[in-house]
Amino acid sequence: MRIAVFGATGRTGKRVVHAAIERGHTVVAVARSAAKHTWPAGVDVMPGSVLDADLVRQALTGVDAIVVAISMVRTSDFPWAKILTPKDLHVGAVETVSAVAKDLGVSRYVCISAHGVGASKDRAGSMFMALVNNSNIGVAYADLARAEAKLATTDLDWTAVRPTRLTNGKRTEAWTAGADLVCGNRASISREDVALFLVLCAEDGRHSKQCVSLTSVA
Repeated sequence: MRIAVFGATGRTGKRVVHAAIERGHTVVAVARSAAKHTWPAGVDVMPGSVLDADLVRQALTGVDAIVVAISMVRTSDFPWAKILTPKDLHVGAVETVSAVAKDLGVSRYVCISAHGVGASKDRAGSMFMALVNNSNIGVAYADLARAEAKLATTDLDWTAVRPTRLTNGKRTEAWTAGADLVCGNRASISREDVALFLVLCAEDGRHSKQCVSLTSVA
């Protein structure tokens, strides 16, 4: 397959690129700083924004699937740190990419969301959600909820993956996934595992037209 990865230089996005290459796919790596990074063979680099419709059209020409692994950027990981990216980033990405994808006939669309977004807020730990609701993390979660809702109105073959708290741990492939998954305050999963799961969803269409939560069982 040929997979377009948006947000390819992010902490999860770069892992998505490598997971896709490991599984024998070719990749179009899209990110503003994509040209500043070193990539393995099989990666075509396309610097730019997911909100740029012309660039998105170039990126999606000839691809079989899309993985959107973007995230709002803050000045630091501190939950109350200033947000640097647009506060409707995820909605804008769905609007831009889905329109181009429909026009080009690319149907498979996989994106990263978060456990605690939308209906899953009632299945996440109460202490964790208190942090979300009282910090700038909540701004991203609100935008993700709107983006999921907008994605569900499209004709795309989509999957929104909702991981629990992300870590920089090793890949284990020991995860559990489900649309009704209940996770506590300490639930987490490595970015390596999330990246592989996103690629698998792009490959075989698992969890089609679902918002699916994902967490480690290790």
